[in-house]
Amino acid sequence: MLFAASSEKLRQTSSANIDDCCEACRNAVKQQNGADDTSTAETLTDEHDFSKLAGQTNGLLNVHMWSEICGAELAILRNWPHFPYFPNTRSFISEFHRTQVPASSNNGERIFGFIHPQRSGEYYFAISSDDTSELWLSPNEDPASSEMIARVYSPKESAWTDRGDYKKYPDQISKGITLHAYKKYYIESLSKQGSGDAHVSVYWSYKNSTFEIISSKYLSSFSENNNRESIPPHARKQTGKSKIYFNHLPIISKEEYISLIPSCPYSPSFLVRTKLKQYQGVWLTMESRAPLEVFPQDDTDMMRSNYNSSWVKPNLLLDKNRVESVVDKFVNSLRVRTPLQVEWLIFL
Repeated sequence: MLFAASSEKLRQTSSANIDDCCEACRNAVKQQNGADDTSTAETLTDEHDFSKLAGQTNGLLNVHMWSEICGAELAILRNWPHFPYFPNTRSFISEFHRTQVPASSNNGERIFGFIHPQRSGEYYFAISSDDTSELWLSPNEDPASSEMIARVYSPKESAWTDRGDYKKYPDQISKGITLHAYKKYYIESLSKQGSGDAHVSVYWSYKNSTFEIISSKYLSSFSENNNRESIPPHARKQTGKSKIYFNHLPIISKEEYISLIPSCPYSPSFLVRTKLKQYQGVWLTMESRAPLEVFPQDDTDMMRSNYNSSWVKPNLLLDKNRVESVVDKFVNSLRVRTPLQVEWLIFL
């Protein structure tokens, strides 16, 4: 419910911004021609009629992030088992530019939605990012028809650029692409962050004009829902069910592979490195002032106080009825096995 309300608020805000843009455009023409509202409407041609875009765009793009993925190569994200349908976090942006503040490490991002050109003609696209990235565009609304048109890539190093620098590598600017006014085209960027600064920006240019970041008035999100069916496939991701095989292999010396595999610091807080006394683990949990985190990470946590425990952030990915059903089944199962202990715990 919170997510739906938030999305509706964003949609209404974006629509209001577009309406303001339309009104500003009409007023500018009116002042120039000295005409009334009727003549102003007649002066506006299809090529500059922002009101046509207002009904199609909500000024947003979807942003999905996968956390705790080492390395800076996009192949790592593309081959991640949870990509593209199970991101760790989901959000929206109002222009094709995103900077992670504060910058985080070892993650991958997918930004996707639709662009709505205002004018027909030849467009050029460009991308800049830290670290590597790819820009994909479809000739229509179908994500499966997308092709990579630009990228931040180097065969010799882990590629990255400064903000606004779309000329560092030869593949950052696309070839000319013909788009038609008021048609919508699926677009997405993939970016992989190792360490350091974290940003991605996508620009376009109409008939060799100056490159500009694609603004909200030309954008619409793929979906405002949070279920799997609302997530588009990635054109290069192989479809089909994942198969996991377990094999017994001889142990390899750490010295032989340590320099070949990207690594990231791993020191989970739940590991206890000292010998616990009786009931000490229970009291450590009860007295902890840190959030009791849920695994896998979904930005849901619970704070414990002396008065009560409450969920700081709701779980946006789970249905409330399903959660209650699982909890009820779990508690009922415990009641059957250890009725006295369960009743005692519920009473507490």
